[in-house]
Amino acid sequence: MAGSSSSRGDGDYTVMETDPTGQYTRYSKLIDEGDLKKVYLGYDETNGREVAWCKKFVLLNNLVHLMREAMSLKRFDHENVIKCYHYWPSGLQNKVEFNMITELYSGNLKDYTQKHQVKENSPAIKNWCQQILSGLEFLHSQNEQIIHGDLKCENIFVVGNSGKIKLGDLSVATTVDSPEYNAVITRRIERSEMYCVGLCALQMVNKDAADSTSRKMDFRLLKKVQDQGLKSFIQVCVFFEDVGTTITQLLKHPFLAPRTAPSDSTSVLFPWPLPTIQLQPTATITSAAAEPEGDVDDSNTAAASENAPLIAETLAGREGDTSNGSD
Repeated sequence: MAGSSSSRGDGDYTVMETDPTGQYTRYSKLIDEGDLKKVYLGYDETNGREVAWCKKFVLLNNLVHLMREAMSLKRFDHENVIKCYHYWPSGLQNKVEFNMITELYSGNLKDYTQKHQVKENSPAIKNWCQQILSGLEFLHSQNEQIIHGDLKCENIFVVGNSGKIKLGDLSVATTVDSPEYNAVITRRIERSEMYCVGLCALQMVNKDAADSTSRKMDFRLLKKVQDQGLKSFIQVCVFFEDVGTTITQLLKHPFLAPRTAPSDSTSVLFPWPLPTIQLQPTATITSAAAEPEGDVDDSNTAAASENAPLIAETLAGREGDTSNGSD
């Protein structure tokens, strides 16, 4: 229901409305914006804390996905997954305004990195990558494994005063709970999420990648990355799926080791042997992000287990010569 538009000394803090329970107040201050959604600063009258008030505008037949997302985020308790406190739909006939109250954040990771002009050798990059993987590992570890399905910097939120990363926007997330999903298919699905982590890492440091709407790696932009640790990490993320790296294993990548100062961009590639698995040729998933563009020679699989980053760099060079890296 609408609240009185009283001012608190700043136009951004004009009270615009309160929720049906009267516990939450929405201000006019906008903190994030995306496709079909706007996120405003809010206030929790009961607990005396600022919150984020997200408004999404959808058709009625899409409401079930938002309800499922809100219920999941309210149930989850992980430092790298956004916490939902309250939600409710409002609207008439076929169009719905869905409201969700979550913990407060400063903005999405795409805008945040561009605003602060984050450099590729910044220690913050590895910190954010580690937190993204930690959030994904939590989602994948549920009894019914949850696949985010839309991982990109716009759907990753940052708490500015702590640098904490929060995964959000799970409205298109899916669960893997059927016996039909054998270990091979599940691994391929997990690989598709890791591919998106690689895309996000590149987008953090390259504006052209961040502004691209493509969901495929542009190997020309990857070649421009000077920090060899970061490049090695991205290569492992986007390497073809015969390399059976899991998210738990990727969390142990040398690039993610603690560092307090910008790295030397001339450092050597990390030799990081990876295990391999044999994939069943009949097992498929409908994920465009599962592997990079171009033909992959199966004879590279054994070599990849010995030195995946080096093989990936070779693959990247091949992609740069044969593809423009975009849709």
